[in-house]
Amino acid sequence: MSTLFESARKLWERAQWRMPPALERTLLPYLYELEELVVPFIKPDLDVWQWQGQGTGSPLTVTYIGLEYFSWYLKEVMFTEEPQEIVKEPVSFWRPNEVACAPGSDIVVVAGSERLIRRLPRQNAIVVPLYVQNRLPIQGEWDHLRDRLRKSKSVRNEFSWLGRYDYVCEASRNYEDLEMHYHKMYLPTMAARHGDVAHIVSEDEARQHFRHGHLLFAKRDGEVVASGLCRAHGDTLRWVTIGVLDGDEQLLQERVIGAMYILVIRWANQTGYKYVDFLGCPPFLSMGVFRYKRKWGTRIGIPPDSHKQVWFKFQRDTPAVRHFLKENPCAVIDEQGDLRGLVVIDDPDAITPELEARWDKDYLTPGMKSLLIRSFAQLLP
Repeated sequence: MSTLFESARKLWERAQWRMPPALERTLLPYLYELEELVVPFIKPDLDVWQWQGQGTGSPLTVTYIGLEYFSWYLKEVMFTEEPQEIVKEPVSFWRPNEVACAPGSDIVVVAGSERLIRRLPRQNAIVVPLYVQNRLPIQGEWDHLRDRLRKSKSVRNEFSWLGRYDYVCEASRNYEDLEMHYHKMYLPTMAARHGDVAHIVSEDEARQHFRHGHLLFAKRDGEVVASGLCRAHGDTLRWVTIGVLDGDEQLLQERVIGAMYILVIRWANQTGYKYVDFLGCPPFLSMGVFRYKRKWGTRIGIPPDSHKQVWFKFQRDTPAVRHFLKENPCAVIDEQGDLRGLVVIDDPDAITPELEARWDKDYLTPGMKSLLIRSFAQLLP
């Protein structure tokens, strides 16, 4: 059954890559809904792992159930070193209460469809999206958009680096250029920036996106130093892959990635697109990739074509559990389906207007209804 499921999943992914933009916009939301209904019949059991290791301040045991995609990041932030992983017996999709309490675990995590997650209890639990969408509005005159972007000090620094060199943005429809982008820029950069945890877009997928999108090169003093592959999606230009030449560390230090972002934003603005989609990322507000996308002024949201969610239940009050909650503010889905930022603190009586202002500055992001400030007593048993 698992072989059949994997084969069906690969065919489904390839169908998405090859879908023309007009069909993609109209059919994908319905097809994702169909997927949510069909998958439990094809694969009725959920995979289960137990992680055991050292958390910050105390040992930590986590039971993780469902989609494997999310696990790499959680291991990194929950444990001080790679935990021992034990494969457990699968559990039925149709009996979610069986996964709501895993004896012996400090935290239980379930990653799956919205239909699965909404059947799990909310007490001592939070629900987050599997990832959040990050879209930047780019309508209007370029001068006005540039001034809006530069309100962020960090983005001003990117513009400063851009101004040090003679950059030109060029588009290509050449498949040989796509191969150069993929092998000389994208793969080396992903290896340099993310190492073994990099999630790689396949070359076949890149070709399909190229058919419906744009390959853009950044030239500096006449030489190609970076490139980005984007897919057209109605009025939105969506990032697919990005890279600098040979993943060169010096180019990365010279903020060539930032220059590529600015060049693509300007090109999309002047070409007539209304949004640039910076793609999704895990919903953790202190995570480097989230902060990088946020600084450009993106608006976050729950992706319209995927409603995968992650449920966390906190079963024990330990130093490691407290450390995870306190150090990982996140975007949670409330019971009305809205996104809110969650910050967990020790003592609610210690909140000051200055602290609230700092949290708003650091975490409140367009697309969130508000920030929720919660104490450990409100989340832990």
